[in-house]
Amino acid sequence: MSDREDELLQDNKSTSPQLGEHERALSITDDASKIMEQAEAQVSECMLLLDEDLKNLKESKASLKSEALDESQKLLLDLGFEASMLEDEPEVAFGYEEEDKQEKVEVKSVSSGKFTSFLLASIIGAILTVISLFASAKSIGISLDFNKLSDIDYLMPLLQPIGKLFITDASANVGGAVLVGIIFIIMYIIYIIRVSLRATQNLKDAQATHEQAEFYCTSKEECKKEMDRVDAHLNETIKTIEYFKVLLSEQNAKLRRVLFIEEKQNFQFYHYKTQIELENSQKLVNAINNLLGTPMAERGRLSSEAEDVLVKTKLVVNKYIQTIYDKNIDDVL
Repeated sequence: MSDREDELLQDNKSTSPQLGEHERALSITDDASKIMEQAEAQVSECMLLLDEDLKNLKESKASLKSEALDESQKLLLDLGFEASMLEDEPEVAFGYEEEDKQEKVEVKSVSSGKFTSFLLASIIGAILTVISLFASAKSIGISLDFNKLSDIDYLMPLLQPIGKLFITDASANVGGAVLVGIIFIIMYIIYIIRVSLRATQNLKDAQATHEQAEFYCTSKEECKKEMDRVDAHLNETIKTIEYFKVLLSEQNAKLRRVLFIEEKQNFQFYHYKTQIELENSQKLVNAINNLLGTPMAERGRLSSEAEDVLVKTKLVVNKYIQTIYDKNIDDVL
């Protein structure tokens, strides 16, 4: 039994000392249902958040390419760079799937078994009544005719021997009362035993289901933690892309000026400041292409490679901005 189940049972006992196994099973099952609902709600919330992040990431990538990156690569090629000098890895779509996905626990409703127990007891009671009447009929030397059981004159002689088993001079009425009383006692015992057994089984099943629900919830909590990591990574990636869009747009203006004034020539013939700008643009283009071309998911988790590449990409941005401001500025990423 888990700590949560034990705590739940203790609470039930303190609030209702006479709480039976069936009621405890109902309480545990209800708690298991709440655990499942809570786990599913948390994961659904995370998935909605990830969907929104992925939508924003897609829009950010498209904006980067259309407003800056595509032009940066074209300008560098126009200024004499070879395509092999630029990293142009194919963009990798991000897809997150939970690793070792746990099958959802089905929390079944608890049935008291009272109706089926009553039905079983009634059937056994009817059978015992027929057997008793058959034995009584045989003891007085007549055959049991079910069609005549509604005839009081036929039934009374059958009931009297039953009464005499307990009272020597018992009448047929006494025999009938004894038969009815014994049959009802037997039926009641069968009913109580079966309901009790069903309640015990219900409690065992409820405890097993509760443990499964707790395990499922634990696995979903791990999944949520991983989703939170993915969410943080996606948002940091989007933020980094926005920096690259601004920096590349600025570099593109410089490259257009170089192409207009100095025109295309061998790298060593460009002005030394132009060479620096070309190298800066190349570093920025290669860094962002490397980021966009690195798979983010691996075996259902955020890949370590994606995390490492993001760190290196942010470092490129920080170094570039520090160069602009003569290192008199804190890291922006």
